[in-house]
Amino acid sequence: MPEGIHLSKASRAEFWRGMEVMRLNMQPLYAAHNLAWKQDSIERHFASMENYSIRNGDAWRGFVSLEWQPGSLFIHTFQLLPRFQGGPIGARAFRALERLCLEHGVGEMRWRAFRDSAAATLYEKLGPRATPENDHLVNFVHRPGSQ
Repeated sequence: MPEGIHLSKASRAEFWRGMEVMRLNMQPLYAAHNLAWKQDSIERHFASMENYSIRNGDAWRGFVSLEWQPGSLFIHTFQLLPRFQGGPIGARAFRALERLCLEHGVGEMRWRAFRDSAAATLYEKLGPRATPENDHLVNFVHRPGSQ
């Protein structure tokens, strides 16, 4: 039986691996929406966040970048290796984020996603509802334990 999904603080090497996975996953979405992908500024932005590796047992499966705010957790990015997208790992990692919020006494998770992304579809299946932000992004708010 495979070990469960858990989050661990990302090492420096895992941070850079996460940046590469994010580029692979997100650059096509940016291009589809005629948005410029600026790798250097993206790396600087995410270096200042609290970054975690998504693990299945000891195996690295993805990366999540978080910012704790008063009463909430803002998820700046949630990235899985392409071969694990569309399977159970994304939902299990989302549940690990819920547990992290509950452990920190935080009652709300917030994030945004491209409205036409596979991630937005996953989030809606898990319960959170989207509200439009602009032509290409939607906002999500979720209260862990409310399901």
